[in-house]
Amino acid sequence: QNDDGAAAIWKMNGTSFIGGAVVGNPGTSWHTIGSDGMRFISGATGNGTLAATSEDDTFVFTSYAAGAHAISGFNPAHDLIEFALPQFANFAAVQAQSIASGGGTLIALGGGDSLLIQGVTPGALSASDFKFV
Repeated sequence: QNDDGAAAIWKMNGTSFIGGAVVGNPGTSWHTIGSDGMRFISGATGNGTLAATSEDDTFVFTSYAAGAHAISGFNPAHDLIEFALPQFANFAAVQAQSIASGGGTLIALGGGDSLLIQGVTPGALSASDFKFV
């Protein structure tokens, strides 16, 4: 939102803005409003770790590159993982692909690819930690 009250939403598709527009730095008069925390895991290079903050965070998993992905600092009390992947339609599907491993919960994504939720055991996760779209 701009200091003058104007608001804008910038939608992205991967690494580019939908419609091909280039926004760049909008300047100091524009500020993020609403939730601080959406971290996207998508078709970027695998083997990366995203870190949660002390605020509510939402990790949006729309697609993934081959490799091992990880989330550190995930707090089941207030953080959320959003899956937009066909193999995860509900929490039971996540549980079926989850094991305790590497000091956390390892979720198999298929083809040897994985998501590790560091420091959180499978039993500490519940349906309220996930959103399925």
